[in-house]
This record gives sequence, C-alpha cells and structure tokens, in this order.
Amino acid sequence: MNDRVHKSGSIPPHHRKLAYIFACSFFVILLAAGLLLKLTADVDIPWLWIIVTPVFITGLIVMFLWVRLSD
Repeated sequence: MNDRVHKSGSIPPHHRKLAYIFACSFFVILLAAGLLLKLTADVDIPWLWIIVTPVFITGLIVMFLWVRLSD
C-alpha cells in the first residue's frame, strides 16, 4: 500500500514546487535589479550587498512560505 503519513510542519508536494519556483524567480529578479542599478545607473553599491541582499530577502520569503504552506 502507498499510504502517506501526515507530518506536521512539512509542505505538501504540490505546494513545494510552487514555493521553489517563486523563491528562485524572486531571487533572480532581485539580483538582476541590483546588477542593473550597479551597471547602468552608476549607483555605487558594493558587490557584497548585491549578492547578500537577494539571498537574505529570498530566505525570509522562503521561511514565510514554509510556515504558510505547511499543514
């Protein structure tokens, strides 16, 4: 038999894929926006913050989605 055991705090598989796609696309959009600001608008942003900021914000969004989508 293929009985699935419900685990509290886990994201259902059909929501997990949506969360991964959303987090990855949000990360890419933030990274591209930071790079565009740095390279085209001559905004003096250190490279460290161009990488750290999207990682941090995406991490916050993933934690929020994990809490909201978990059963």
